[in-house]
Amino acid sequence: MGAMFDCVGILANERPPYPQPTSRCRVDIIEAMEDVSQYESDMVYWLSEIRTLIDSSLHIPDSIMSGTPASFDAFWRSLVYNRGPQFNYQSPNMKPDLGLGISFGYWYLWKKLRMKRLWKQNICQDAIFSNILTTLAKPFEEAEGRVCNARRFFVSNDGRFGWVPLRTQIGDHVCVFQGMRIPIILRSHNNRWEVIGACYVHGLMDGELWKIAGLEYKFISFV
Repeated sequence: MGAMFDCVGILANERPPYPQPTSRCRVDIIEAMEDVSQYESDMVYWLSEIRTLIDSSLHIPDSIMSGTPASFDAFWRSLVYNRGPQFNYQSPNMKPDLGLGISFGYWYLWKKLRMKRLWKQNICQDAIFSNILTTLAKPFEEAEGRVCNARRFFVSNDGRFGWVPLRTQIGDHVCVFQGMRIPIILRSHNNRWEVIGACYVHGLMDGELWKIAGLEYKFISFV
């Protein structure tokens, strides 16, 4: 039995694809660095889009570090499904501490550094800054790398947000099944339902899902 409790209202753009390695025998270093800089620039704009979807008081020119502390905290935590770089089998529900949020700041600054293409003016200085920032950003890079694939950011009709499978469409339903702790995306086909896949809804992944007021469980027929 399942209960529909929300619908997908907004879908962000998909994550920018990482530049593919060339098959040529000789690699143009400048060209490769430009490809990475362009990718990180695209990532900055993509992260800004997600940030403004979480906090509607912000606008694209604003820094993603702006906004209320609560909305910023929800932002970086949602990027890593509110888990750290290493899964803790003894405490699977343990949330990361604020140290990972600090690491996120360095992760973002490294992307801004790539975006500015400092390597074109002073490659030695760029190398020093990059080495420092990538070291400090490593915890967040590892945590985000565990969950970054095959997902798309969404905001629901009721203002919830998180990550859904890539083939999710606006209007798909967010559902909870009895005995499951992870919400599922379903698509209506007349009186039957297609399972799109599991999703992440920030703030509803550690048992809060079962406490949503007004849940009405019904038998669901699948296509």
